[in-house]
Amino acid sequence: MKVLFVDDSDTIRLLFIPVVENLLRPGVTLIEAVSAEQAISHLKDNSDIDHIICDYEMPGGNGDLVYKYVLENNLSIRFALHSTLRPEQAKGFESFPNKSKGEYYIQKPKGLIQFKHEMLEFLEHSGLNLTYAKLKKSTVLRFNRTLCDFYIRLGTKFIKIIKAGYMYTKEDIDKYLDNEKHFIYVKHEDLESFLEDASLRPYLINDPLVEVDKTVIKTAHAVLHESALRLGLSEESIMFAKSIAENIINKLDKSDPLSKLLLNMRRREDYIYEHSFLTSVLCCEMCKSSEWNDKTYMEKFCYAAIFHDITLNNPDYAAIHSKESEAFKELSTSKKTYIESHPVAASTLVNNSDAIPNDVDKIILFHHEGPAEDAFPRNISTNNIPPLARMFIVAHEFIHHVQSLDELDASSISSCLKRMECIYGDDKSFKKYFKLLKNVVTVEQLT
Repeated sequence: MKVLFVDDSDTIRLLFIPVVENLLRPGVTLIEAVSAEQAISHLKDNSDIDHIICDYEMPGGNGDLVYKYVLENNLSIRFALHSTLRPEQAKGFESFPNKSKGEYYIQKPKGLIQFKHEMLEFLEHSGLNLTYAKLKKSTVLRFNRTLCDFYIRLGTKFIKIIKAGYMYTKEDIDKYLDNEKHFIYVKHEDLESFLEDASLRPYLINDPLVEVDKTVIKTAHAVLHESALRLGLSEESIMFAKSIAENIINKLDKSDPLSKLLLNMRRREDYIYEHSFLTSVLCCEMCKSSEWNDKTYMEKFCYAAIFHDITLNNPDYAAIHSKESEAFKELSTSKKTYIESHPVAASTLVNNSDAIPNDVDKIILFHHEGPAEDAFPRNISTNNIPPLARMFIVAHEFIHHVQSLDELDASSISSCLKRMECIYGDDKSFKKYFKLLKNVVTVEQLT
């Protein structure tokens, strides 16, 4: 069985979804949606949804569309309208609720305790006798300090990993979570205070009391990626992307030079983040020597770097840049298709958001194209690739080559440039952008 929670507000989901998740019986899962359209898509794909908690006022279609879909398809689903509007004020809910039909109205705003009590009635049980409550990794990573202890679960035991008040990082959390462990736990009596505190605090990357460095940017990127995989480009994920882009651009002249960033890079520690970050920095440095020496264009390249692999759920897939590689050849047909189509998927996702600058979707769409023989997804002629995308491709490929090296030194990077020159330096559409790359990557500094 599944429960569908529909709300476009990041704060509402942050506060109330953990409450619902910790009331669900074993085997019951919760699905999130940020729009009526997304909710209906989930209903079409999941025949085992038996409870819906739905907001009313949402961009792109209100909650009445979800309710109408349930009625028109005769779905046996309990439906809770969770809204600031009363049912008589909400179109399509004039005769709502009828509890005998499993229809409930829960007014916003409500305190967590009251919401919990109303959920118990809606979910038709008296609650679970839990000592510990679970929190998603992404929820925990939004901040860097907690007022309560953090635990992990090992079998039937709960082990304290972080004490209340400790300043933690993504690395501290990653040490304890893997493919088998997805949740951090808190004492059940601490859940409400944790959530209430979290709702009042700015996210880590927007906290004026936190110095934004590469560690903070990395954490924000991880939260963005997880959120986008689950929900698409919500208001929250776009906010994170904007903050990441702004911080990268603002720190260009203050941070380590590109040569030092390359030499100090930790190979494949976190491929998607490292690749996105370094591609952003390199594109911005190339902008300074081009006709695009303007913050507007730098932002476009940063957004493209942040989102170009956003639909990939495995960093190993993001590291595949050639259909001739052994890593690609070993994959199943469905996974090959998944990788080949990700530029289109990511571009479509970005194109659907009005908050992302123009041209970003085009840059993403073409980021695996170019003069290489195994370019994808369409392997189009290079003169049909937009100029902005050409520069991004050159930067994107160079960073990938560097990340593939066993040793990061001046000699190996120089060899990278020579190999790339055979492909990009001889192509009339890319020659200009490869020259920009060579001007920015000063090998003599890489000592």
